[in-house]
Amino acid sequence: MCYNFVMGYAQNLKGKVMLMNRIWKRNIFRTFIGALLTFNMVLGSIGGDIAPYINSLTKAWADDNDGGNEAGSNTEQTESNVFVGDYFTLSDPVIEEDNSLQSGHKVTWDCISFGSYPQAEVVDDYKTYDGIIRDNTREADNISDDPNCSDKIREEDVIEDSDLYSRLEAETEWDDNNDVVIDGNKYHRACKGDAVLSYDRYIDGQYYWNNDKSTYHYFKYQPITWRVLEIDDDNTAIVMADKAVDCKKFNNDDNGVTWENCTIRTWLNEYFYDKAFDEYEKDSILLSNVVNEDNAQYHISGGNDTNDYIYLLSSSEVCDGEKCISYDFINDVNMNDDARWCKSTTYAKAMGVGFTRGKKYNGNCTWLLRSVGYQRNFVHEVRKEGYRGQDFIDGLGKGIRPVLKINLNDDGVYNYIGTTNNKDINVKHFGYRKYYFDNSNTNWDKVYVFAWNENETL
Repeated sequence: MCYNFVMGYAQNLKGKVMLMNRIWKRNIFRTFIGALLTFNMVLGSIGGDIAPYINSLTKAWADDNDGGNEAGSNTEQTESNVFVGDYFTLSDPVIEEDNSLQSGHKVTWDCISFGSYPQAEVVDDYKTYDGIIRDNTREADNISDDPNCSDKIREEDVIEDSDLYSRLEAETEWDDNNDVVIDGNKYHRACKGDAVLSYDRYIDGQYYWNNDKSTYHYFKYQPITWRVLEIDDDNTAIVMADKAVDCKKFNNDDNGVTWENCTIRTWLNEYFYDKAFDEYEKDSILLSNVVNEDNAQYHISGGNDTNDYIYLLSSSEVCDGEKCISYDFINDVNMNDDARWCKSTTYAKAMGVGFTRGKKYNGNCTWLLRSVGYQRNFVHEVRKEGYRGQDFIDGLGKGIRPVLKINLNDDGVYNYIGTTNNKDINVKHFGYRKYYFDNSNTNWDKVYVFAWNENETL
């Protein structure tokens, strides 16, 4: 117990030091860049231009210190100039016509990483792993770097590391939450009994526990990716988890309740809030006034409005109201809107989230909303195909996509990591550590600067 306390305190202190160090380095770099750009403006007035040299310098500087992507992350490096303003700006979702999609429109969301939660599974050997593969075969090539692959394991799903797996098996200092820190990385262990939904046999589209109730499986804490749904004038943003992060019931029994009194609300604002965010990150999460509308069609009360740090989207915010339009969802509860499609992490699958097979709805899961259904013991959800459905409030196999309001003025707490869209599930990664300048831009008070993550060194 004493060891766990000391290690926890040390990790917390380390996080605070890294945060302050990151902010300090960033501010110095911005001052340096500002001085260079001011000099370039003066030089430009007499016919000179040092922008190409600034560009080369910053690229070389970044390349010398590039530590690579997070192991198991599903990202792409690009050199797109997407940052406008002194540093960078996030934007509301962008919608474009695209007849190749069944919804007829492509939606692009900015993405940030913020907080962390168990996601990828640590495995001993890909060839013997059958947790989320399609069947029980042991193919030598059952790993794929294709994010749209449905028959094999995607790279972001698992981390193959036999040495790490052996260390996790031998570890004895797991805390009361079944978490442990090894070499600065945090891991979580879970067994079949921890899952909300599991089976004693192989079921296609469900995590396979091999009917083993006692053996632990190990999952790495990784940064949570959030989609930006809305930017407010006060420089705050409404963000929703890009993937379902866990599997939970809306309520633990079928007694009719609304959002105000359901167990998932308590879980989000207590367990998830404490597990996913450190104290600095919590300070950046703002209390939201959550409006719980009545079900007008069936005259069912939605209950009282609430104040929450973490919540779920409502039906009107996803498919039935003006707010869903501002989030660039289709205002139609029956349409298979691919902007509403959702994938899930490996940990969420292990906890019971079902996932589809086949190319059309590959990997999609059903995810919960907070709105009451046609009876008090029913709740709305988004089905795997993208339309709105409903189920009993204690229904199983549902994905959880937390939503929160973040203060964007809190520098260094979150990272901009690129964009994602409903046509290509891959997050387009714009690089944590690289800095570029658009030499064609004559308005030199606009500088394109990439954010970096907490593990880099400059």
